[in-house]
Amino acid sequence: FNKTIISSVKEGIAVYNSNLKIIRWNNSMEEITGITENQVLNKSTIDIFPDSLQVDIVDKLSEALAGKTI
Repeated sequence: FNKTIISSVKEGIAVYNSNLKIIRWNNSMEEITGITENQVLNKSTIDIFPDSLQVDIVDKLSEALAGKTI
């Protein structure tokens, strides 16, 4: 992924590796959440947003990484 492109997008973007750890977090995500990229790098969504378990976000991320459309 090109960090310049991700940084210029106005929507919030979090990029995950195959272990579901965050490897990129754009400026829009910082504005939306109030959390900086340095605070989230190499963490899972559950580490940052414990309530995300309620919406099955980990399952959806796993499906997306498997190539399914979510």
